[in-house]
Amino acid sequence: MEIDQINRLISNLRDCESNLETYQNGKKVILPFKDMQPGILQVLAFLNTKKICRGDKIGIIGTNTSEWVAIDLACIAAGIITVPLDPALKYEIAEILAEFKLPFILSNVEIYKDYEGVYRFEDVCKNQAVETGTGINPVVYRPEDILTYKFTSGSTQRPKVIGAMKQSVDAAISFVQQLFHHGRQDKIMIFLPLHTYQQRYWIYSAILFDFDIILVAKEYVFHAIKKDQPTVIMGVPFFFETIMKNFLADMDNEYPLTDDLLKNEFHQQLGGRIRYLWTGSAPLGSDTLAFYERMDIPLYQGYGMNEVCIVSKNYLGNNKTGSVGKLLPGKQVKFDHNRQLLVKSEYPVNTSYFGADQEDNKATFLEDGYVATGDLGYIDEDGYLFINGRIKELIVLANAIKVHPAPVEKKMETSPLIKHCIVYGDEHPYLVALVVPESLCVEKGDIKKEISRVNELLRPHERVCNFYIIRQEFNGQGNRLSAQNKILRNDIINEFSDELEKLYTE
Repeated sequence: MEIDQINRLISNLRDCESNLETYQNGKKVILPFKDMQPGILQVLAFLNTKKICRGDKIGIIGTNTSEWVAIDLACIAAGIITVPLDPALKYEIAEILAEFKLPFILSNVEIYKDYEGVYRFEDVCKNQAVETGTGINPVVYRPEDILTYKFTSGSTQRPKVIGAMKQSVDAAISFVQQLFHHGRQDKIMIFLPLHTYQQRYWIYSAILFDFDIILVAKEYVFHAIKKDQPTVIMGVPFFFETIMKNFLADMDNEYPLTDDLLKNEFHQQLGGRIRYLWTGSAPLGSDTLAFYERMDIPLYQGYGMNEVCIVSKNYLGNNKTGSVGKLLPGKQVKFDHNRQLLVKSEYPVNTSYFGADQEDNKATFLEDGYVATGDLGYIDEDGYLFINGRIKELIVLANAIKVHPAPVEKKMETSPLIKHCIVYGDEHPYLVALVVPESLCVEKGDIKKEISRVNELLRPHERVCNFYIIRQEFNGQGNRLSAQNKILRNDIINEFSDELEKLYTE
């Protein structure tokens, strides 16, 4: 498998047979990737007028559109480093420009349209003077050249920033293709925001290996799944849990169905052409995995992080329920004295953070070339990697017993009445929890019965002895969920710290 992918990317556009499918003002638009070349040239002409050269940086704050893709491809063609930011967050533009030394930011987000230092996507992608017959002459990258910056989720502190070297992107694209053999038969759906780099890997792979992309905004995803019939969908566990729960709720209102009819109905809900589903970023509940297995739809978990890219993946013929798969080629792992997972890459993402102090860099990027992930885990006798918690989330009770919160929370969330559970108890005699009910009308007594029932399945030190109900939906606003629907544990615990402490005096 060829590792040098990025240097082939732009030239592949000329002969690419695949399409980029989007929705504009609610209408489907199909754009062959080969027909994106004029739009890319428009962007290059704009960048040229601003005297942006190879190695310079520009910012991008945008929702998922074909213009976002054209801007990104133009930057790759010109050797310009992108600093992509989450469009769901609010930024002080002057601070971002200064921190990253950016000449400007490109955006299609309405709130930034009149900011100094911001240019609109529509102004960048149209009406630039381009000579007739002009071709794209892409730069040639070295393995260590930076393509873009990636941001940690910031679930425990201010997000860290890392520059993604070309070699790591090449390796990820190559090895995923080696495992899954995507091609003309595939249509991969992207609905997570393009500022997360793994979403753009799919764009690059589509151009390199000739498969279609359906790019949608998050609010249209359920409509698009059924209408556009993807073969592959990538989503966080919460997304696939939501699909399952919504489907089962709908089926409760229908006449009884046999297993075959139930499977057929579920397959049709997902468009009828699913080859497999891809998930990661957080643990997936055992009940959700069991449901998708029962429906004969492969739901493959994997593991990775910005500092090391994709580390492991389940795939056809190599899938063990509950694991995050086998190591990808070019990855080595070991575990330190705390059972923390350490990863070494043949093609590293980078060897330090951007703008971080020496202490932060040394804590993550170790002298022997390994990266400290902060995750706890093990590899079983068959070579499958399992992740069972975060070091920073490890709860040490007053009697010095250590509790991994994630397994307890996932067990609680198997209850049909509990949507989210966050356990707490560091330096306390027992665990308590914050609970978000599945429905806001669920009574406290019913939650109590469910917690008591689940407690019987847990070891004594893992049992939840008291709880506080949060009768508000978690969403991306208010520091409760990240852009990838991951629980921002520390922010939530800090917000409800008084309520949690009172649980020990009731």
